[in-house]
Amino acid sequence: MSLFTVQRAVLQALEAWERRHPTGSAWPTFLAEWQRACRMERHPGTARERQETWQRWLEGGRPLTRDRERALLEGAGPGAVRVLAALRLTSREPGSDDDVP
Repeated sequence: MSLFTVQRAVLQALEAWERRHPTGSAWPTFLAEWQRACRMERHPGTARERQETWQRWLEGGRPLTRDRERALLEGAGPGAVRVLAALRLTSREPGSDDDVP
């Protein structure tokens, strides 16, 4: 009954998921893998442990730049693309020359 073993299994599954799905929500995969790993390890898996593991994975991701944000929104589907267009977001980074009014 090791939390470490559960976390390692879940994080490895999420890494594999991310290679196959660069956009979209990893939560369904995370939850299924969390439950599977907890059953296999016979670990009760508290809500706090689950959320800490989820947060650990989120913090290990690539930084969210404007270009990455745009790619994620565009990958989320037509609804997100319409929102992106309505917001008129540009692909510039903070501190660029375009920030000056």
